[in-house]
Amino acid sequence: MRRRQSSIWLLPAILQPLFIYFRFILLRFLVSLLFNSFDSIEVSIGSASISCFFASFDLLWDDFFASVHRIRIS
Repeated sequence: MRRRQSSIWLLPAILQPLFIYFRFILLRFLVSLLFNSFDSIEVSIGSASISCFFASFDLLWDDFFASVHRIRIS
């Protein structure tokens, strides 16, 4: 009898992009605190959404998502 492969092994592959995303948000938040240059931060724990709006790191943010998108395509 063949044993069915457990779907729990797929969980790390699904959650990895989310961990990268939230680590990048945390890094960006800490750097903005260091330079005291953030505009506003909105954290909603109930709906599990985090929205960060920064003035001086928009290009870094766009470059990060462009590179992640390029990695997924290639």
